[in-house]
Amino acid sequence: MKRVIKGNIITYFVLLAMAVTAMILIKRFSVNSSQRDYMEISADTLRVVTNVYFNDNIDATSLVNYELAEIIGEESGLPFKIDTISSLTESITLLNNKRYDIIARPIFATTTSKEKLMFSNSFSKTDNNLVVVQRGDGDIKNNLNLAKKTISIVDDESIKMVINNIAYEIGDSIYTDVWHNRSAEQLIIMVADSTIDYAVCGVTIAKRMKEFLPQINIDTKISIPIPQAWGVRHGSPVLRDSLNLWFERVKNNGKFKILMNKYGF
Repeated sequence: MKRVIKGNIITYFVLLAMAVTAMILIKRFSVNSSQRDYMEISADTLRVVTNVYFNDNIDATSLVNYELAEIIGEESGLPFKIDTISSLTESITLLNNKRYDIIARPIFATTTSKEKLMFSNSFSKTDNNLVVVQRGDGDIKNNLNLAKKTISIVDDESIKMVINNIAYEIGDSIYTDVWHNRSAEQLIIMVADSTIDYAVCGVTIAKRMKEFLPQINIDTKISIPIPQAWGVRHGSPVLRDSLNLWFERVKNNGKFKILMNKYGF
């Protein structure tokens, strides 16, 4: 009887050990199979998402993003596909769900955005201040003047975070109107034609739009310079390093400079 019990105990522990081993192997397999970094992407297709453009003459930033994504795709030597989505929030969600691999648009690299993305090296030597776009002389001269104002922004949590921080600092409310299907250029045009009163965007875009719309005022900076870069998933460090390498090649071979000159940046 004791031998039977002892045999059952041994069999139990053997089966338990086999079950634990199987669980570990399944877990490892599931982790590896769900991983999507450079190795997995190179065996498939590099999937890039950028923002949409609507006007060849005005919305040059989006055109630059799209054409630079094409150049980077060619530089990678991988099969690549580019889609366009105007919402940055949606792009981040789809990136982290592995629908896309790179968000090819300038994203403000703030504490909030770094929690959701890894960033490439900044591809611009000039970091971006956020500025208020308004008409004429403008009644917003500094951050205190933002109190109780409604500010239009594109769908970018980083910009909203900066405005929320300013509201905290000045001890008053600032209201944000988030436009999910508009570019910064479009918001600036809406300010110029009095559809909205105020917009906040990066100074680079604001300066370029000022050339087309002299009636706008872009003198009020509301943030320190914030670096901008493209984004990849936290689980794709090799892809991020590869992207930085591709950027360096594009800069060194002159393609980046040619593209910037083409659109007046």
